[in-house]
Amino acid sequence: MIEKLFKLLVLLFLIGLQTADLNAQVFEEEEEEIVEAVTAEISVQQLVALINQMDSDIFVQDVVITSQPGDEKFLVDKLFYKEYVIEAPYDQAVSLYLYNVQFKLGENQKVVFKDWNFLRLNGISLSSDNDLMFENCTTDGSYPVRIENCSFGGILEFNGEETLGSIQFSGSNFGNKLDLNQDADFLKLENCRFYADSIVIASLDEEQFHPQLDFSDQSFGVINLSDLTFEPTGIDYIFSINFSAAEISKLSLFGINGFGLDLTDLNIEKSLLGDSLLISDFIAVQNFDFPAENTNLPWNNIGGEKLSLLLEKGSGRPEIYQAKSTQQLASTLHYNELMSCYNKINGMYQARADRQSINASYIEIKDIETRYQKFKYDLEPSLNLFIGYHLNRFLSFFSDYATNPAKSLQIALYTILIFAFFYMISYSDWDGINFNYFVRQYMLLSEYFMTEKSLKELYSNDIEEEKVQFEAIKTHYLKNRSEIPLLVRGLGFPLYFFWNARQQLIWFVYSKIELMHGKWNQLNSSRKALVGTITALSLFIYFAFVLLIKFINSFMLSLNMFLAMGFGKTPENRAPMYLTVIEGLIGWLMITIFTITLLSQLLQAW
Repeated sequence: MIEKLFKLLVLLFLIGLQTADLNAQVFEEEEEEIVEAVTAEISVQQLVALINQMDSDIFVQDVVITSQPGDEKFLVDKLFYKEYVIEAPYDQAVSLYLYNVQFKLGENQKVVFKDWNFLRLNGISLSSDNDLMFENCTTDGSYPVRIENCSFGGILEFNGEETLGSIQFSGSNFGNKLDLNQDADFLKLENCRFYADSIVIASLDEEQFHPQLDFSDQSFGVINLSDLTFEPTGIDYIFSINFSAAEISKLSLFGINGFGLDLTDLNIEKSLLGDSLLISDFIAVQNFDFPAENTNLPWNNIGGEKLSLLLEKGSGRPEIYQAKSTQQLASTLHYNELMSCYNKINGMYQARADRQSINASYIEIKDIETRYQKFKYDLEPSLNLFIGYHLNRFLSFFSDYATNPAKSLQIALYTILIFAFFYMISYSDWDGINFNYFVRQYMLLSEYFMTEKSLKELYSNDIEEEKVQFEAIKTHYLKNRSEIPLLVRGLGFPLYFFWNARQQLIWFVYSKIELMHGKWNQLNSSRKALVGTITALSLFIYFAFVLLIKFINSFMLSLNMFLAMGFGKTPENRAPMYLTVIEGLIGWLMITIFTITLLSQLLQAW
C-alpha cells in the first residue's frame, strides 16, 4: 500500500514538472513575440543591407527608417530635392513584404525603389512622411500589389514604361497624392481617404491644377474605385480625381465623395458603371468618350450643373467653364461645346431607355438654355427673345419642359382651386348666396326669438309662394276631373305627392327640434344657456353647409371655365365675369401643354 502511494506521488511530481516546462516555453514564445513587435530605428544603409542579405523573400518589419551618417552613398541630388534610391538586389523576381515600416527621412527627401521585378509586393501598415516612388518596377505572376491600412504623408507614385499586373489599395490614407503614372491591367481602390495635408498644400504651385488621385495619360485594363473620401480643402487649385487623356477598358465608380473630377479626353472602351457619386464642384467632360450601350451612370450622380469644360490658359491654371456667369455665356464657342457634351450624355440615356435620367438631364439642358436666352435678351432686347425667355420659364414651372405631366396636372388643379376661391367670394346665380341672402336669414332667425312663432310657422311663411303654387295644383287641376285628361292628371299626382311628403317630413323634423316654445325673454337662465348652446352649434353647422354648397358651386364653375372656356352666359356678374375669361385662356394654354407633355412621355415609352 505504501509502495503504491509512493509511485502515485512520483507520477504527480513528474506531471507538475512537465506542466511547468510547458508554461515556461509558452512564456518565452510570448516574450519573443513582444520583442518582435517593438519597432527598431535603422538607417537607409541598414535597410539596404537587410534587403541584400535575404533571398527571394524579403521581409522588412517593425522598423523606423531615418536618415543617418553613411546614407549619403544612396542619396541622389535632383536639384530641388534629394532622393534615396534603393535598387533591386537581384535580377530575378522577388517578394518584398513591408510590414509596419515607417519612413522618416526629413524634409525634401524621397525614397525610390528602382528597377524591381516583384513576384509580390505587400505594404501592410506602412507609413511614410516622405515621397515614395516605385520607378520602372514590374510585376511577375498573378499576385497583386497590395497596399493595406497604410498612411502616406507624401506622394505615392508608380512610374514606369512597362505594364503592371494588378494593384490593390484598401483602408489607406493619403495626405498628398496618389500618382498612377504607369499602365496597369487591373487597379482597385476601396475604403481610402484623401485629406490633403495643409503643409503640403502650402508648398504647391497655385498656378496649376493638382489632383489628389491621378490616372492621366495612362492605359488601364480595369479600374474599380469604391468608398473613396476626398475631404474638402477650401483651395480652388486642388481637385479629387484626374482621368484626363487616359485609356480605360472598364471603369467602375461607386461611393466617391469628392469635389472635382476631370474626364477630359478620357476614352472608355467597354463599360462604365457608377453610382453614389457625390462630386460637389465640377466634372470636366470635354471629348469624353464612352460606350453608350454599356454605360450605366444615372444622372443623379453627375447632375446639378456640374458638367464643365477646363479651358487651358497657356501655362496658368485652367478655367472651369460651366456657362453660369455673364462672361462665360458671352463665349458662344464654349457654350456650344458644353451643350454638345450635355446632349451627348442625354443621347446615352436615350440609348439605354433610362427615362428618369433622360428627363432630368433634359431639364438641366433647358435651364442652361433659358439662362442663355436671358443673357441674349439683356444684351439685345427684342420682343421675340422676351416671349421665348418667359415661355421657357413658364414651361419650366408648369411641366419641367414637357417632361412631367403629373406636375402639369397638379398645377392645373391648384389653378382651378384658386379661381374657385375668387368665385366663392362673389355672387353666383347658381346658388343665390350673397349679402342679401344672409340679411334675410338673419331677420328670419331674429323673428323666431322675438315672437312666439314656431319653426314650422316661420318655414311656412318662407315658402308661402311655393305652397300657394302646389295647393293650386291640388285644387284646380287634380280635383278638376272633367276638364283635364286622365294622363295629365296622372302627371300632376307625383309632383304634388313628393312636394307634400317633403313638407310633412320637414315639419315633423321642425316639431321635434323645437326649442323655444315661446319668446327668448320668457325663458329662464338655464333654458337660455341650453337654447343658446344649441343655437350656436346649429349656426356653425349651417354656415359650414352654406360654405360647402358655395365651394361645390364655385369649384364646378371654375372647372367648367378651365376646361371648356365657358358655356355662353356665365352665372357671374361684373368683375368675376372677366375672371372667367382669364381662366378660360389660362386653361386653354395649360391643357394644350399638358396634352403635349403627356404625348411626349407616351411616345418615349414606344
